[in-house]
Amino acid sequence: MSSRVIVSLGVWILATVLISTMMVGAALLFYVAMTAFFAVFIGVLTLATRRPKGRRDHGYL
Repeated sequence: MSSRVIVSLGVWILATVLISTMMVGAALLFYVAMTAFFAVFIGVLTLATRRPKGRRDHGYL
């Protein structure tokens, strides 16, 4: 093989590895962002639907 083919193959492998690493990083970032978003969302819903303390109604609704 010529040196040009070897360099092209090396660049191709390097680009593939870098793109794969970037995709794994993006997937991890997406997972963390979704987890944080839903944690905040559940917290807001919990606070928004909380009953007042003075209310002594023990009914289900």
